[in-house]
Amino acid sequence: MLSTEFYPIMSGGLGIVCYSLAKNLVKRGISVNLLLPTKQPVYFPMETSEDIDELNPVYFNSYKKSKSELRNKSKNIGELSNFMISPVEYDYPEINFTTVEIDEIISYIPFDLIHANDWATVRVALKLKKISKKPFLFHIHSTEFERACGYGNPEIHSIELLGLRESDYIITVSKTTKEIINKYYGINNSKIVVIYNAYEPSTFPQISIKRMDSNIRTVIFVGRLTVQKGPFYFLEIAKKVIDNDKNFKFIIAGDGDLKDELKESILRRNLQNNIKLVGFLSREELAYLFSNADIIILPSIYEPFGIGVLEAMNFGVIPIVSKKSGILEIARWIPSYDYWDINGIASYVKEIFKNKNFFKRYSKKAMRTARHNSWNRRIKNFIKIYELTLKTGFCHFERNV
Repeated sequence: MLSTEFYPIMSGGLGIVCYSLAKNLVKRGISVNLLLPTKQPVYFPMETSEDIDELNPVYFNSYKKSKSELRNKSKNIGELSNFMISPVEYDYPEINFTTVEIDEIISYIPFDLIHANDWATVRVALKLKKISKKPFLFHIHSTEFERACGYGNPEIHSIELLGLRESDYIITVSKTTKEIINKYYGINNSKIVVIYNAYEPSTFPQISIKRMDSNIRTVIFVGRLTVQKGPFYFLEIAKKVIDNDKNFKFIIAGDGDLKDELKESILRRNLQNNIKLVGFLSREELAYLFSNADIIILPSIYEPFGIGVLEAMNFGVIPIVSKKSGILEIARWIPSYDYWDINGIASYVKEIFKNKNFFKRYSKKAMRTARHNSWNRRIKNFIKIYELTLKTGFCHFERNV
């Protein structure tokens, strides 16, 4: 498995999804060897749940060593953030290994297939595929079109297209992303399978949480502070609601390139008493936030899925999302609006509190939806794709491109 982030080193949903996927594969007896952007040439072998939680690195070695001998060289790194390249700090660093290290991966790390996540893993995945002759699954969590809300970075596009063409199968997190890949990259739909994200309870700590003052209505935004996620639309919705009712508190959780601009806008409008910018939260802090929130709004311009919304729903938080959100494909009942419809969303936020029975019913529905969409169920689909890939070998879909 190749990824740019893995819980707890992450900037968004990708790290949680990869962690959840690995955790559930290992439960079913499938070993995972994880490659991440690191400051030193290492990999992370995972055969038990403890391996995944401890995330102990095994160093590559220039000399021929058995797997057990390599394991003995493993060093327990107390602060993973000092060891790994942080996606928060470096904004999605591309995973990279030298030719010598690629040779060592193939020689000393046993694997049957390559599961690579998003564009920043493509070049290493293709090197591994070329030398090992093992199949390559390309797991797309978002495309450059979605992240950039338009054409975006041409270099990333070219890497993304290369991965899409040369992979044996493509997995997307929604039909919406599948349609984008088909329409803008010209990849045949027969090569693409949709497997939705799911909720993994083990990613949150089991802690006792006391609810805040119930007289204050709490509305939250959780996500990267980028144009794609629409945090400024959330800010406008908040202002619209607060202008009519000061008993609302709005919390923006996350980090990104719009953080300073958002902070400045909140201060300039004198909204700091009702709108808080709390930065990137740990899982403990996020659990506390979800447990004390009433509504989560995600007004994304493009949202391939929306894993943060599904996590909040497990805590009974009522979601409101943009019509461009992939999560609607598994829960059509979720209230959805055009991302720019400030008045519509603000009106719904105010109305939902007027009927207590309606609020409680939707809160319970949110919890049921999250718990129904579990990784315990979803993992079976991944295993089916793995088995199909290994059974059929290379699938040269380029002729259908």
